[in-house]
Amino acid sequence: MNVNLTEYKGTLAAGGRREIDIEGTSVRCMASDRPFTIQFPSMGGALTIENGIEIGPDQSFKKVILENPGGSALTYRIIVANGARINDSRLNFSAGSPVTVRTADDPVMVKTGDDPVRVETSDDKPLKVIDASAPKVGTLSGFVTVGSDGETIPANPNRRSIRIQNISPKAVTINNAIWLEPLAVFETEAINEFIVKTKNNPGARVSVWEVV
Repeated sequence: MNVNLTEYKGTLAAGGRREIDIEGTSVRCMASDRPFTIQFPSMGGALTIENGIEIGPDQSFKKVILENPGGSALTYRIIVANGARINDSRLNFSAGSPVTVRTADDPVMVKTGDDPVRVETSDDKPLKVIDASAPKVGTLSGFVTVGSDGETIPANPNRRSIRIQNISPKAVTINNAIWLEPLAVFETEAINEFIVKTKNNPGARVSVWEVV
């Protein structure tokens, strides 16, 4: 089997667009400042994508279009795969100079390099560390049973984020493009509707968690 991996990175200006002529079977966003949209002209429709999301359409594609619908520029890095699926859940932090972590009032200096990291604060000004992977406060909308024609999760303009998890023994797809293996999770800040379909998986179920 021939496997090809091609990396693309750059900057999309506000309202900017980039067309990439390449044949592939999946796209994974390895890094981005904020969400942007991706579309495959042969399939129609645009999907919101951001750091860590992989899209594997049911069919192969020959062109990818990236667009920045936001009001400021963003940077991105994607990998287009042909004949392979890419998964990278690593989370890395690095810095070549001192990093300032702020408390409610005074900054706390965290130094990089050979010296140990020391954080000094006081009882009346505690340091709060926010873990981005910590559970978000939201509402479990329910467990959706997916029929043969698929099920629609309605759009919600007040949505801050949505988390969809496949709790079936086989794969499901979201908007005919995002492939979820059993127990896999798709999370995004997009407010549009999502259509969940089965892949030879009658009676599939997904859990839907919305933060509004």
